[in-house]
Amino acid sequence: MNSPKTEKIDTGPANCLNCGTELKGDFCCHCGQKNKSYQVSLKQLFVDFLGDYFTFDSKFFRSMKPLLFKPGFLTNEYIAGRRIRYIPPLRLYLFISVIFFFILALNPHRAKMVKFGSDPVELSDSTAVADSSAKNGNSAFAFFNDSSKKDTTQKIEASDSTDQQKDRTVKKITDKIKTAEQNEEQVRQNIFNFLPKMFFIMLPVFALILKLLYVRRKIFYACHFIFALHFHSFTFITFGLLFIILGFLENPESPALVGIVTIINSLYLIIAMKKVYQQSLKKTITKFLLLSFNYLIVIAVSMLVFVGIAIYLLK
Repeated sequence: MNSPKTEKIDTGPANCLNCGTELKGDFCCHCGQKNKSYQVSLKQLFVDFLGDYFTFDSKFFRSMKPLLFKPGFLTNEYIAGRRIRYIPPLRLYLFISVIFFFILALNPHRAKMVKFGSDPVELSDSTAVADSSAKNGNSAFAFFNDSSKKDTTQKIEASDSTDQQKDRTVKKITDKIKTAEQNEEQVRQNIFNFLPKMFFIMLPVFALILKLLYVRRKIFYACHFIFALHFHSFTFITFGLLFIILGFLENPESPALVGIVTIINSLYLIIAMKKVYQQSLKKTITKFLLLSFNYLIVIAVSMLVFVGIAIYLLK
């Protein structure tokens, strides 16, 4: 006759797994760690991670519906102090941005999305890039060639020391361009690595523009920053869905789809500004246009800076 199986009870370790002190209760008397076995399943590890960093529970789904379909609602709720029901704005932004850049990294046409000027990055002929750029006017490298020509003209009137300094500068630029031509994929990779940082830096700039547009309203800067977090979260969702769709297409360039997503984001921003700042539709649209114009300029300048850094960091 077989004896009944006894169920093994996990009483926890005899010594603290953290500091090694002998355990006499539920908690270590030396470091305070709980007396339990930490051989957890992958499922538990995943749940703990999401719970600690992203509060991935009912709050997430409760936050997504108003974020997607009620522009400005989450911002108003947070400012009004009704915060416990929803994920905090910064956590929401970080979570969605991680998903967005993950989707972007998996897109098979990612390389074609990085452009200099109006054409994709094509750095095939190191000796012809600068000249063709100046003639066609469609490359971000065109200004290097113009600068070289201006420097050549100025050499006649400049001193020898100035000429040498300019020659060294032009040579450094030329060397970096040639390096970029030989490391096309690395340039793209550097740019994609910088994108999350760039967008995070853009958030306070976006909020600052809002602060200047509504300077008479005496609204705290933090409120504008919360608005920026929610709007950019929505933007990441819409463009994330766009990149998923483009990933299944043979031609990743679809002006129609990009135009639709841009219109959706523009309408969302107008409605959100109207709901949060409580001004007339005419004033809201005017400030939307001013915000968009200034923000696009900042984005363009930032992209040029980060592209320059991406090329400069090449070895």
